Amino acid sequence: MSIQVLPKERLSGTRQATEAKKYRIAVFHNIPSGGARRAIYDYMKVLAEDGHVFDVFDYTTSNNGILPLQQFARNVFHHQFNPDVECKIRLPLISGYIEVVRNIRQFRMAKQIAKQIAARIDNGGYDVAFLHHCTVSQAPYLLRYLKTPSVFYSGDPPRGLYEPSIKREYESEARSPLLWMRDLWYRPVNAVGRRLHQTVLRREYEKNMEYVDVLMANSYYSLETFYKLHGIRARVIHPGIDAETFRPMDIKKEDIVLSVGGIELIKGHDFVIKACARVHQSLRPELYIIANRGHNDERKYLISLARELGVNLVFENNVSEDNLIKLYNRAKITLCGAVMEPFGLTPIESMACGTPVVAVREGGLRESVAHGRVGYLSDRDPMNFGRYIEELLVDDSLRESMARNAREHVLNYWTVGRARGELLRLFEYAINRHEQ
Repeated sequence: MSIQVLPKERLSGTRQATEAKKYRIAVFHNIPSGGARRAIYDYMKVLAEDGHVFDVFDYTTSNNGILPLQQFARNVFHHQFNPDVECKIRLPLISGYIEVVRNIRQFRMAKQIAKQIAARIDNGGYDVAFLHHCTVSQAPYLLRYLKTPSVFYSGDPPRGLYEPSIKREYESEARSPLLWMRDLWYRPVNAVGRRLHQTVLRREYEKNMEYVDVLMANSYYSLETFYKLHGIRARVIHPGIDAETFRPMDIKKEDIVLSVGGIELIKGHDFVIKACARVHQSLRPELYIIANRGHNDERKYLISLARELGVNLVFENNVSEDNLIKLYNRAKITLCGAVMEPFGLTPIESMACGTPVVAVREGGLRESVAHGRVGYLSDRDPMNFGRYIEELLVDDSLRESMARNAREHVLNYWTVGRARGELLRLFEYAINRHEQ
């Protein structure tokens, strides 16, 4: 499945009037780097350029160093968030137990802060609130208390609650008897703590979702997921990117391929390594994994797997936007193997830079990758996926043709300018619902 790109239509008088309005917007988020933060950044950038006014509300724990939003905002209100439990006396072997208390305490603290933010927004004269994920409760507590018309942009529900878990048994390093005893001591509280956290998270998340005003999803795959879980019909606005920033550059292609995403099981880097191993050794490219966060045990596993399968692996960590664009331009192909990715900006960024994509035929990836035109969609089978990689590596003319198509594909539909107009109309819809 891929999206059918329809011809651009003329704006009606009503739509022109809607997009000409200047909104006062309250933006809330508490998310780290990644696709969700990129989407907020791009939306705020183009709306600010149009003259809309923003105030940003976040927590002091928000990752403000990457894609900083304050450059587009009139004001930024950082709310102190510190769920750490104070312990003046050093007590050995209790840190795991304190962590359980901390994890539960953060829900209560997030709820208290949400009440303060809601009051400030409701008294601030905003036309609409644009809400995003919260790392504590996923759906923000703000939904419960806000009276201002709001749009909640959510890519997906807490996947750990509703999807099968991906398990991996990592090899244990040689450990001293003391460390072994420590792990044994903490094992019960870790198990109980995880179960308790998931129970509270599910309860709070589902309660918050009951108060959604207008739900905005990033793909039809996500729309279907939200309806099945919550009975809510979301409005789909596919994210777009800044195609002037993500662009082809005069950089020579190298024998490298990319896999972009955190070092997490769900990102499917292990699958990509296995697929690269299916490429004939004389053609096998170097695989770059681009990640700004991740787990050390998974990183070690990926290194071991690549070594075992004969794949040259390079990690690029904390990559700036400029360097990411250069990497897209250096690579011959971008590989997307994430498990049931709700949407994924990676293929669009890659295509905008003129680099074809090979992606698994799952989730939202089916909506952005036009099979056979800008790259390929493959079943989650390393042999089939590897065959597509090899086909693009062998045939330079095919790869270059797909590169041109990929850039055109993005310009025709997947731009933030197109998404901006759809978002403004969704704001108007949310406002009109409150006035009726």
